[in-house]
Formats: sequence, C-alpha cells, structure tokens
Amino acid sequence: MERLLRPDEARLPITIWEVFLDVLE
Repeated sequence: MERLLRPDEARLPITIWEVFLDVLE
C-alpha cells in the first residue's frame, strides 16, 4: 500500500495507524 503513495504521503497515515494500534493495546 505504501507504494501507491509518495513516501511523504505514506509515512503520515502509517505513523497515525501505528500510534492508533499502540493505543488499542
């Protein structure tokens, strides 16, 4: 999925997702 977006555009959603998963745990 990262390849569909530019590096800068992909890092932000991924970072938010990782933080979201950490909060759930």
